[in-house]
Amino acid sequence: MRRPDPIGAYVAVARRQGADIGLLSGTVQNDVLKEYIARGNVISTRHRKPCESSTDMFAWTNENVPEWNTISISGYPLREAGSTAVQEVAFTLADGIAYVEAALKAGLDVEKFAPRLPFFSTRTMTSWKK
Repeated sequence: MRRPDPIGAYVAVARRQGADIGLLSGTVQNDVLKEYIARGNVISTRHRKPCESSTDMFAWTNENVPEWNTISISGYPLREAGSTAVQEVAFTLADGIAYVEAALKAGLDVEKFAPRLPFFSTRTMTSWKK
């Protein structure tokens, strides 16, 4: 799993160079639900729910690095793990819904974080026309 650590490195370097961190942009693959569904990796503890690290990242970037995509909701590992195309899309959308619900429950403004929730999968839109 790619962890959210790279954003910390970018922020540290930007601050060291005197740059405005609010201008940084990038994407972190921080999809813990996909990790569990596709690979069986449990990314939580008894003290933290699986989506909390993601919603914490949403909250911090909303205020500090507003152009950063703090998650990449991905379906390709689900397909690689043996799902059908329909299952891949269904689980990917369900993951996205779960992250949005967790962020709303944490009191985050959907208008700030939702535009930075990229989705990707192995299927293309043209494939669905068949």
